[in-house]
Amino acid sequence: AMLRILVRGMQRRGMSYGSSSWLSNRLSKKLSQFGAFDQIKKAAIEKEDDKAMVLLGMCYAMGRDVDKCDVTAAEWFRKSAQKGNAESQLAMGLWVLEGRGNLQADPLQAKPYLESASAAGLGDASAVLGILWLEGKLGRKDEAAAAELFRKASDKGNWLATYNLGVLIAEGRGTSTNPSKGYELIRKAAVAGLADAQYALAAAYNFGGMKLKRDAKKAHEWMLKAAKQGKASAQYNVGVQYSNGEGVVKNVSEAIIWYKKAAEQGMVEGMCNLGTLLLSVEEVKNPAEGFKWTLKAALKGYELAKFNAGYCYHTGLGTEKNTEEAMRWYKEAAEKGHKLAMQQLAVMYRKGEGVAADEEAAKEWERKAGKNP
Repeated sequence: AMLRILVRGMQRRGMSYGSSSWLSNRLSKKLSQFGAFDQIKKAAIEKEDDKAMVLLGMCYAMGRDVDKCDVTAAEWFRKSAQKGNAESQLAMGLWVLEGRGNLQADPLQAKPYLESASAAGLGDASAVLGILWLEGKLGRKDEAAAAELFRKASDKGNWLATYNLGVLIAEGRGTSTNPSKGYELIRKAAVAGLADAQYALAAAYNFGGMKLKRDAKKAHEWMLKAAKQGKASAQYNVGVQYSNGEGVVKNVSEAIIWYKKAAEQGMVEGMCNLGTLLLSVEEVKNPAEGFKWTLKAALKGYELAKFNAGYCYHTGLGTEKNTEEAMRWYKEAAEKGHKLAMQQLAVMYRKGEGVAADEEAAKEWERKAGKNP
């Protein structure tokens, strides 16, 4: 499927629903209400001010002017939530989802907090609830409930929800199908700067989804926007566009830059393509560096990179020639169905390269290669 619901759009490394970024944004906006940490703490303790309590929790959560302590943060969020503070209810909902502050990770226990925050008008809470219903984490999957919550969050300016609602409407999930309306919402989120929406638009222009006319130039423009925001899959695709001259003038040097960005984020396709260009394209050739990235992708299990690593060891490209290692990588690629690797194994078994000569094994790999399209 070209489009996907952005379940992970609120994630950061090591967390599930983006509470760290949410807290940071809220903290920077609201600190001016009370000023310094000591004043916030005094208002929370002496006046039992629910707004000060949530700020104090944020300070402990972020380690702002005090040692970071998730447990203490959770205590202040709970106290503030009990007073009906919507932001603390959202914070508690997020933290229960993530199991932070010694809280048990449990979507069903998070639900009441999120529902209270959503009812109070916090779009972020509605967006998270929508994702939970969509994922079936609240006892059952309910796309209609998710669509309604995304609509509510979208009305509050939550671009993640706007994007997700657009996908549901475009695909007719939980609501009536309307590709044009879905496109309009996804584009709205993309223009607002949501990288995943920009990526979705690029994909739609590339393949003609959402009843859009295929347009390689627009596909590149939107993909580049998402890539510049650090989205690894977009960076990889921009590399492909520059490699092939799709929607942009072919530029191998630019392709290298974008493949490397994706590769450095752990994307194996980026590693493999980066390695291939550095191994084979004269204007950017750097065999040692190319082999390094090829081997990284191979070690992560990427089939094409396994074959390429075998080829490098077999021919001494970018590394010392080593027929035993070549045999190893060809075999791993062949076992994943790579036809050229099967053919190379047949040659090596016949010649006794990196292995004892074995005509029967050579014929067997030839037979397997012949069956493989």
